[in-house]
Amino acid sequence: MKKKLRKYIILPLLAVLWLCGCGKKEETDKAETVPDTAAETESQTEETEEKEQERTQYPVSEADTETIYADREKNQELADFLIAYYQIPEEFCAETRYYYDMVDLNEDGTEEILAVVVGEYTECDGGDPAVILEQSEQGYQVLESFAYVRTPVYVSDTMTDGWHDLIFPAYGGEEGTGFRVFHYQDGIGYQNENMEFMEDMDENFCGKKMIADNFIDDMDKGNYLPLRETPLSGN
Repeated sequence: MKKKLRKYIILPLLAVLWLCGCGKKEETDKAETVPDTAAETESQTEETEEKEQERTQYPVSEADTETIYADREKNQELADFLIAYYQIPEEFCAETRYYYDMVDLNEDGTEEILAVVVGEYTECDGGDPAVILEQSEQGYQVLESFAYVRTPVYVSDTMTDGWHDLIFPAYGGEEGTGFRVFHYQDGIGYQNENMEFMEDMDENFCGKKMIADNFIDDMDKGNYLPLRETPLSGN
């Protein structure tokens, strides 16, 4: 009788102990898997962030390009020079705009002036006229004159004969759509037989994107520099 009683008592106890042991083992297993799950989640997060960065990564031509908008400070001396140089009639001066930036094209420590004239009188099918000027006590000296350009003007970090290469967008006209690349040639200037035409911007371009203004938007908002201020009535 006592043996049977012990049997009935011991068996339930063993069952309880076995269940407790399994519970502890399960908790231990869970505890052991937590760090692995956390590490896996962290790894997945890092992978997702890397993919997101890849999707939002700018092309090299944009990531390594400094965007510079035209100088908005009125320069009447420059405006007067442009009026005389392009022989713009007075009646067209108030509606003709000019955009300019300063840039050291030959790394001599002195900045040249890059100016573009925009207006009905000066425009042509290929774009607007532009000049590169050197300023001294004697006034302005024309270093280079382009019959027509499109903007923005890309000033490449790459140099030829000591001057930065210039790249102008092109669309319409005989050349079609693409980019005109000008390499300076000592004794001749930018406009020489070394001019290239490429359909797409070089993905490895590094440099400055200058006069990056939206001419149409500026016109609509009146946000531009005219060669002459509109005269006040009665003056």
